Amino acid sequence: MPAIELSLSEHVRWTLSVEHARVRMFEPCAPPCPDLTTAVAQALGHPLDFPPFDQAVVPGDRLVLAVESCLPQIDALVPAIVDWFRQRGTPANNIGVVVAGVGQAHAPAVQERLEKRLQALVGSGVEVEVHDVDNPSRIAYVAANAQAEPIYINRAMIDADVVLPVLCARAELAVDNFGGFGVYPLVSNRDTRGTFYRWQNASPARQNAAMAQRATEAAWWSGMHMAVQVIPAPGGRISQILAGSFTAVTEQAGQQMAAKWTADMPPADLTIATLDADQFQQDWMAVARALHAASLATVEGGAIVLCSQAAPLAGPACRILSQGKASSRDVQAQLNRLSSDDALAIELLDRITQSTHLYIASQWPAELVESLGACPLVDARDVEQLCEKASAINVLPSAQNCCVVHGNP
Repeated sequence: MPAIELSLSEHVRWTLSVEHARVRMFEPCAPPCPDLTTAVAQALGHPLDFPPFDQAVVPGDRLVLAVESCLPQIDALVPAIVDWFRQRGTPANNIGVVVAGVGQAHAPAVQERLEKRLQALVGSGVEVEVHDVDNPSRIAYVAANAQAEPIYINRAMIDADVVLPVLCARAELAVDNFGGFGVYPLVSNRDTRGTFYRWQNASPARQNAAMAQRATEAAWWSGMHMAVQVIPAPGGRISQILAGSFTAVTEQAGQQMAAKWTADMPPADLTIATLDADQFQQDWMAVARALHAASLATVEGGAIVLCSQAAPLAGPACRILSQGKASSRDVQAQLNRLSSDDALAIELLDRITQSTHLYIASQWPAELVESLGACPLVDARDVEQLCEKASAINVLPSAQNCCVVHGNP
């Protein structure tokens, strides 16, 4: 039988022998960008519905890039953006980078990588800060939003003259699709981020549009008027760079994600979903997006195989689920009150395992996988045995980027 290649990471590939007649393999139309430096220059120099970005920074201005930690090719893209501004008159010591994300365990490594690349490219002067959602001294009050709730933002961003958010675009049905300024909850405090990353608020087609509006409102109050979003490519790469006004970037990113990452497939009784980016991109939010996409591609009572070589740090949500003493309703109530890094992914995992069999092929400890109500898999043969029992199989590479819609069988 012809082989199916599953790319779990840059260095890990599994080869499955499965009858192709039963397999629907999604193939994203997102080739990797061949030259990031050229793409950055084109995007920033000719933005959508906005003057060239260097015209937004006058001499003496402090420019801060607000970057999510799981950004594809972060240690190549961010230095390229910094260098573009530096070559157009903004000194390196007037540029800062704030890195924010839900993978706090990976943050120091991301910071170190960025500092080394920036040092090599532009020399000293660029400050790289990892945003700490639990450090009130680095978070400032901005204003109250339309719901009379306080807006808190990283202090370095508030002190800046120009803030440029740099974000990876999300699929339409992603659980954290909060628009062009979706970096906002990442650079706020833990309570705010927890409010955004709860299933009752992030659930696609229900509440995340309202949360996107709140993120946009916070961005406007914080002085953000322009944005950069990248369209991801498989393997943790970048396919395209978009820059411009918030409205134009959000609209264009949505169109590009729909064109490149929409998986039109009917539900199958087995779905194989892989997270094939590097370890810094495989945080709990990537797990949540992949699980949600896989659930949309799977019939009720079916099975999901989640393949990931990264091992996100277990947190309070994992511990709640692993206790196994409370009722499902009590577990959901406890998870819904949490603001931890793993809260949304574990809440979604718990919901999925109520009606779907979940298998995880990863570097996660087997005891952790089992405590979450899933079954650990160790090699390709384990997956093949599940495939042999399935009448239809959906395969989602880079599942964290996919938008699954249901076509005709």
